[in-house]
Amino acid sequence: MLIAVGWAFEKPHLTFEYVNHGLRLLSDSGWIIHIYTYLANRETIGKGVLHFGKGHVTIYHSNYGKRIVMYKLKIQTSFAAAHCLINYQGECENLHGHNWKVEVSVTVQQLDKAGLGIDFKILKQETNALLRTLDHKYLNELAPFREVSPSSENISCYLYHELSLRLNDGNVKVDSITVWESDNAAATYYE
Repeated sequence: MLIAVGWAFEKPHLTFEYVNHGLRLLSDSGWIIHIYTYLANRETIGKGVLHFGKGHVTIYHSNYGKRIVMYKLKIQTSFAAAHCLINYQGECENLHGHNWKVEVSVTVQQLDKAGLGIDFKILKQETNALLRTLDHKYLNELAPFREVSPSSENISCYLYHELSLRLNDGNVKVDSITVWESDNAAATYYE
C-alpha cells in the first residue's frame, strides 16, 4: 500500500521516481514536487506515472504498465498442543492444552500467469509443515519456548518469523499471524 502525504498541483500527468522513502514528481513543464510516502513493504517501487483524479492518485508502474496493487491472501489451519504459561499467576500456569486455530495472512504485489499471488496449496503446505513441529507436543519443551513462555503472543511471533523465512520472496510477504487459543481469545503478530 502506498500512502502519499501532501498533494501536487493540478497537473494531469506527472512522472515520478522513488527517492529515499519519497516520490520526486516531475511535471511536463519541468517542476519538481516532492511527496513523502510510506510503502507498506518498504521496497522500492521504481519509476512510473501518476495520474491525478478527483480525490485519488492512480499509480502505474513503468515496468508492467499496470496499477500497483497489493493483494492480501489468508488461510486458516489448526494444531493441538499443551503448554503452561511461565510467570503467570493463575490456572494457566498449570499444564493445559488448546486446539489452536492459526490464521496466516500474506501480501503479494504481482500475480502469476494463472492469476495467483501464491497458490493456497503452497501456503497451506508450508504452514502445516511448520505446525507439525508443534502439533501434539508440550510446547514448553520445544527449543523456541524453553526460554520464552509459549503464550499465544509468542506463538504468533514464532510462526511469523519462521513462515517469513519460508515464504518471503520479494513478491510474497507474510503480513500477520493470528493464533486463536479459544473461540474468544486470539493474538496477532505483525511487523
